[in-house]
Amino acid sequence: MAVVYPEDPNDIPVVSGMSVPGAGAGLTQAGTGINLGYLGLGLQGVAGLFGATASYDAAKGEKYAASYQAAIERNRAQIYDYQAAQALRVGQAKADASNFKYAATAGAQNARFAARGIATNEGSAANIMADTDYFKRLDAATIGDNAAQDAWALRMSAETSRNNASLLQYKSDSISPGKAAGGSLLSTAGSVALNWYRMRGGLPV
Repeated sequence: MAVVYPEDPNDIPVVSGMSVPGAGAGLTQAGTGINLGYLGLGLQGVAGLFGATASYDAAKGEKYAASYQAAIERNRAQIYDYQAAQALRVGQAKADASNFKYAATAGAQNARFAARGIATNEGSAANIMADTDYFKRLDAATIGDNAAQDAWALRMSAETSRNNASLLQYKSDSISPGKAAGGSLLSTAGSVALNWYRMRGGLPV
């Protein structure tokens, strides 16, 4: 080791073979910090890609579920419509059966009165025949009203199902898996860009 004196007396003498302690370590630490910073940005970007994929899959699943539920509601509305029509047909069949029963009763009454020589257009016989006809019409009307009420309730259920189907289909149509993934990517890109700018010294951490 030798001391080398400079020609200019204002310069500092240099000892040959001597190194400045800590200088290389500081540069190495700075470089390592920068490398770790870029590594962190890369990992953040990869996480953002996974997040975008997850957002896409979640939106796709929600879109399919809403569309599937809409189809179920539409099918349910068709079933209710069929049941409403069926209720009216069953009501009509019951009313016809009731009328047939009362017609048979009236025929038997008329035959008995005729066998006894009693006129059915006057007196108590006429009253009995009138009562039979009244209850015939009353029962038929009651059966028809009940059937109509059942059909109305079923049609209201069908309308509710159709409204639900429309809302669910609208929800499904409004969901865009691509937009969900794009929004996630944009959010990640903004965060990565901000961290990169901070790492470059553009913004305080």
